[in-house]
Formats: sequence, structure tokens, C-alpha cells
Amino acid sequence: MDAVQKLIQDLMERGILIEPSAFDFIKQHNIPPDKIYSLKIEEGVLTRKHLEPLIGGVGCEGRRDENENMGNTSNLLAFVEIVRKKKRAIAEEYDFSVVVENKETNNGEISQKGVEIFVEMFKDRYERLRDLLVQRAELRNAISIGRLKDARNLEGEVVVIGLVRTKTKTKSGSYILELEDPTGVVSVFVREEASKLAEYVVEDEVIGVRGTFNGNFLYASNIVFPDIPIPTGVNKVKDPVAAVFISDLHYGSKQFIVDIERRFLRWINDKNDELASKVKYIFIAGDLVDGIGIYPEQEDDLLIKDIYNQYELLERFIERIPEHIAVVLCPGNHDAVRSAEPQPPIPKDFVPNLYSMSNIFMATNPAYVRIHAMDGEKGVLVLMYHGYSFTSMIDAMTPIRKHGTTHPQYVMREILKKRHLAPTYGCVIQVPYPKDQLVIDKVPDIFHTGDLHSHGVDNYKGVTLISSSTFQGQTAFMDRVGHVANPGKITVVELNTRDVRVLDFYGG
Repeated sequence: MDAVQKLIQDLMERGILIEPSAFDFIKQHNIPPDKIYSLKIEEGVLTRKHLEPLIGGVGCEGRRDENENMGNTSNLLAFVEIVRKKKRAIAEEYDFSVVVENKETNNGEISQKGVEIFVEMFKDRYERLRDLLVQRAELRNAISIGRLKDARNLEGEVVVIGLVRTKTKTKSGSYILELEDPTGVVSVFVREEASKLAEYVVEDEVIGVRGTFNGNFLYASNIVFPDIPIPTGVNKVKDPVAAVFISDLHYGSKQFIVDIERRFLRWINDKNDELASKVKYIFIAGDLVDGIGIYPEQEDDLLIKDIYNQYELLERFIERIPEHIAVVLCPGNHDAVRSAEPQPPIPKDFVPNLYSMSNIFMATNPAYVRIHAMDGEKGVLVLMYHGYSFTSMIDAMTPIRKHGTTHPQYVMREILKKRHLAPTYGCVIQVPYPKDQLVIDKVPDIFHTGDLHSHGVDNYKGVTLISSSTFQGQTAFMDRVGHVANPGKITVVELNTRDVRVLDFYGG
């Protein structure tokens, strides 16, 4: 092994990658390794720009009028350090406040209680969503399904609330739903005026139905979802700080795009960039690494085949984020936790360095996270969910099936309307608890997801919807499941205005 090859291996072991142009520059100018080891490479990628000052003024012509001694290497490095120390980011002037409301996970252990625990969970789902539905004006006179036999003595339409057992489409294009509550089951024939709404109904969700009953069928003229209320205002904070939302980093994958990481770290550390200077919070919504054995023949797609080494790269990425920024991480289906939801936080064994950092917060998937609640302010409530259920939900709803994976904001709207993150049993593996952990019981200010590797931003009834993209390029497995990567899109929300900015660190 020659000296240059040894240098490259040593740098990679330290988590530093080398651009091809930098490799050629080292060989061309025969730069001693000790000079390269002395460089401060915060972005994690050694570039030609790092190396040029080491050979005496190359690439510095544009800066000579700023400092007469720029031709001297030691003076150049000193000058850079002085500027870095003097400049302070706007966000450094303010404290961060993070309160993570994790879901119940039994520390990752699944308790085996038989079918009874599933019955309890679905009963809890029904009761909590029913309580939301009866607040809707069109459902206030709801009766139990068991009382429908008396409906012939009632004038006009009747209203029931139930859980959808089955959904069937007839040859004529009409829909028949089987609806149940604790008192009974009824078949619902959806009339033409409600057929568009029926296209969005999925099995196991809780809905309200208004219609007429003839003794055998309830003929539905309207279908009502729990939905979120119309807001009375928009929560903001008074301080000029911002939050960044990213997801699906996939460290360890051959398709991991180093250039996105490099550009992101360069931007987040740039105190002269006004928007970056405001960043106080970063949310990362799962699939932090590519994992091991997640799908058949995944090994062929892995650059790093040791899960601990994958997480080591994640740690080095997080460590290069300024310490004044609070970082919140939750797992996804590729991470080293159980696949059943809710998922527990990433264990300390995999990321010991992150657990020792005061600005890092580990969350379950899903989790509510309230940020910047201080000085009597409510702050901003973020619902963080990786989004593994979304592929199945998109497939179950005809109107969004065609474009749902490339425009994830569509399914996010429907999830909020249903007030449940994975309503159809089986769209994710769900751990049964007496209280359904995936019910959306509180309305967030920001709903943040990932998984689909596309990117979408929207606003629904005052809730900012953010589906983050990825640091990974297109893979053969994504082709098989119908996902289309849209990498490098970074979403920034200015918390004092709730304005949303999208930065492109890949194509732009």
C-alpha cells in the first residue's frame, strides 16, 4: 500500500471522504500526509479547496486584498479561524426548548396477552374517535347500530358511528360498507351523492354515516370523517428562529449521496447565510441508516455491511451540526429497532456518542415534540412519524393512488382527516396496547413524515405538512415498491412567521 492509499484509508476510518479532484491534487503536488491530517474538515469531505492553501497561495488570489499575508499558509488558517470565532449565528442568541412526548413501547418488548388486548385497542380507537365525531354538527344525533331496528319509527335520516369492517365495490361501481360498533353490525349502501367520499374510506377506520334505514340496509347520503377542526389561529414564536426537517438519510447504502451531506453541513455551519443562521431545531424522521436484512438481497446494495459502522457515520454527521441546534431523531423501518409500531427510540448501544450530547433528543416513532415553549409561550407542536403506513394507504384510496407516492401531501391530508396514522390493520405491524398509540389525539402545528423518498409541502387547516425527501438515490428495491426518489430537498420553517422554505442540495 503506497502513502496516498494509506492516507485515504486513514481518512475514511475517521469518517472523512475524499473527492476525486482532491485525490488527484494530492498526487500531483505530493502533499505530505501530516499537513492533511492537520486540516479542519468540518463537512466530512476533503475537497481541493481544503488542499490548495497547503501548497502556498494556490486558489487564494481572490482574497489577497482582504489580508496581505494570505500567501502564507499559517496566516491563512489563522485568518479563517478568527472570522469563525467572531461570527455568531442568530440562533445562538436563544435557548432551545424541546419536550418529547414518546409513545408507550414497553422498552421495545411486545407483551403477549392474546386476542383480548387487540379487542381493547380497537375499542379504545372507536371510543376516542367517536367522541371526536359526535362534536360534528351533522352527527350530533347519532344512535348506536343496535338501535337501528327502531329507526323505522324515526322520521327522516338516521346517524350512526362505527368502525369499517369491510369495503366492497359492486359491478355497477357502487360501494357497500360493513359498519360495526359495540352494539352490532350494519350494511351500508353508499348513494351516488356520497360515492366520492366512499373512495377515501379504508377498512378499520372510524367514520360517521348519515342516511335512511329500510330494515336491511342503511342507505348513506353522507360520510363524515373525524378530521381536524378549523383553526382559530396559527401558533408562532416570538424569537427569529427556524426548524429544519429532513429524513431517510440511509447511511451505509451504495446510493447514499455524499454531495447532499456535504452541502447540507456546509450550509448549516455557514453563519453568513441568514436562513441557516436562524436554525435552532433539526428533525430527522427515521431511516437514519440503511440497515441490514431489511429486504431480500439488500446486501448487494450496501456499501457498509456492519450496522454499528452505519450508525457511526450517522454520529459523525450529527456531531458536525453546531451545538446550539437541538436535533430530534426518531427511527424508521430501516433502523435497528423492532419494525412494529410504535417503535422505541434508537438504542444507546448503536449511538453512544449521541446519548452523551445535551442537544440530541431521541424520540419514538411516532412522537409528539413541542419546541420553543418558553416565557409563557405555547411553542410549536410537531407530530413526527416516519410514514411506513403511507404506501398501503395510498393504494387503498383510488383518488390518490396514481400520484400519492410522488405527492405525499395528499395522503398526509387524508391521515389527518382519519385522525389515525395507520388505520387499516396490517398496513403496519402495530403493537397492541389498551390505548391505541397511533390515534392522532392532538392536532399538531407541523406534521412531519418521510419514508416515500419524495418531497411534499402543504398546509391543511393550519397544519404545515412536510414529507421530507432523502439523502439516498434511486435503488432497485424502490423501483419494485413504486417509490421515486427526489433527493436533497431540505424544508425549513421559520417559527416566528411559519413561512416555509425549500432548499435543493442536489439538483439546485
